[in-house]
Amino acid sequence: MNILYITYFFRPDLSAGSFRNTDLIVELSNLLDEGDTIELITTKPNRYKSYSVDAPEYETDGKIKITRVNVPNHSGLKGQVITFVHYYRAVWKIVRKRKYDAVFVSSSKLFSGLLGARISKVKRIPFYLDLRDALIDGLLGKMKNPLIRYTLGTALKVIEKYTLNSAGHLNLVSEGFRENFSYYKGEVSWFTNGIGEQFINYNFSDKDSAGNKVITYAGNFGIAQGLECIIPDAAKKLPEYTFKLYGDGNRKEALLENIKENSLNNVLVFEPIKQDELLEVYNKSEYLLVHLNNTKSLEAPIPSKIFEYGATGKKVIAGLRGFTANFLKQNIPDAILFKPCNADEMVEKIISYNTGLVDRTDFRKKFRRKTIMANMAKSMHSFVKTHQS
Repeated sequence: MNILYITYFFRPDLSAGSFRNTDLIVELSNLLDEGDTIELITTKPNRYKSYSVDAPEYETDGKIKITRVNVPNHSGLKGQVITFVHYYRAVWKIVRKRKYDAVFVSSSKLFSGLLGARISKVKRIPFYLDLRDALIDGLLGKMKNPLIRYTLGTALKVIEKYTLNSAGHLNLVSEGFRENFSYYKGEVSWFTNGIGEQFINYNFSDKDSAGNKVITYAGNFGIAQGLECIIPDAAKKLPEYTFKLYGDGNRKEALLENIKENSLNNVLVFEPIKQDELLEVYNKSEYLLVHLNNTKSLEAPIPSKIFEYGATGKKVIAGLRGFTANFLKQNIPDAILFKPCNADEMVEKIISYNTGLVDRTDFRKKFRRKTIMANMAKSMHSFVKTHQS
């Protein structure tokens, strides 16, 4: 059995997709027989310009054969398109003359899914799609021109339907996406991101953050996160608190400019850091912040930070709405939940909140990524076996 596995992000890159796929492919390889292989085609680390780490172009890890395509750094929508075209062509060049028994794609980018669909059609092999985001809604939400939004939306919807209808199995990381893809009539599963082993095993302590009044955010600084619409106003109203922000993204400059204009000495911005360092940062924080912008398209995703933050037992502050807010209320009921971009509500709830470290043993057990990925790997393995018979 020779499985083709396509994902844009993989270790050692820093992203939820990278962490998820790294764990998933290990679990899948454990299910393979002697002589079976997984051919993984990914990219060299490129998520953040400020995070540079080397990774070999070719690597073999047991039954896994890894090829990393060197793509240019992207900036903005146009840059992302150019980068992905580069990846798309490179993948086709690699797989053109090779034989596979199935193709798996884990995608937050619609065109990664399209790539898998085309390979499936050309090579006549089964296609399993792990869709980590509803890209079209988020992309169209950025378009102000109604004509461009309608024209682009129509074209993208055709591509999306072709991609999904080419898949024999669809996994969605959030049940909030159920309505977006209700037209898909094949097999559907709901394996979400979950909690990495580092967070399961780390001993978080309340005493390390007692009295620190540190509010930490770690992740992407993008339009979806909308940090510039919440951090400056909240920081002005909470001068006794220190906001520590770790990450990078296309809205970083706007955020830094806003901080500078408001002369905020209690907001510190740092470059992205590795997960082992992040554990220590979380442990020395009293509050952990997750925030999604105030748009309808962001009502469905489950930010991976919810799982990381929840595992720590620390106080979680969340600006969320829709399905995402309900997911948080059901699974971390002690979290501070406020409406996105509403700094007044956020500040009011922080001031009145007095709970210390929370025992979230059940949460860690329910959403342990190793368990979730092991079950997903069984689903993928069964999918191939079924289509081989």
